[in-house]
Amino acid sequence: VEIVIEFAAKVPVSHYWASPLDSLWMTVFYLGFGSFFFISKFRLPLRYQLTLVLIWLALALILPGTRKLCRKNQLVVTFIDVGHGTSVLVEFPGGSNLLYDAGSLNSSRLAVDRISALLWEKRILVLDAVMISHADLDHYNAVPGLAKRFKIKRLLVSHHMLENEQGKSWQHLVSFVQSRRIPVLTV
Repeated sequence: VEIVIEFAAKVPVSHYWASPLDSLWMTVFYLGFGSFFFISKFRLPLRYQLTLVLIWLALALILPGTRKLCRKNQLVVTFIDVGHGTSVLVEFPGGSNLLYDAGSLNSSRLAVDRISALLWEKRILVLDAVMISHADLDHYNAVPGLAKRFKIKRLLVSHHMLENEQGKSWQHLVSFVQSRRIPVLTV
């Protein structure tokens, strides 16, 4: 199974990242699923079953996105637990967003997964900006993984981070960002 999954993951357009469904929607699904199998009087003709599944799926995918519309005129700041490191999502009134730092000393993969989970939950697929406070690994090592999952419009850094030699991992990040054509702006 792993070989098939790894092969399929390398095929372009074979998969996409999606946010998880809310627990309420999963509960409704499993109650309906259990009712279908264990209570015979609830069995409907196949076309009605398919129709119900499509309605459930459409509602489960569309309705959670309406929460974002309700908070469009608020400033929302979310601190993301990435272990030893920093990551803060700032959602501005009007819909733009900024990710302040993105990294962890524990594991860059841990940071990427936790930040991604929050962004998918909030239905954010594009980061308007990622700001790196300083060139310590636990503040930026998740940026390459996030850039593979989300569109990053710009990377914001201080001018001394680009002027001074910061080490191989920082140079790797700069090379990666340049290869992705993500503009780097100094602030």
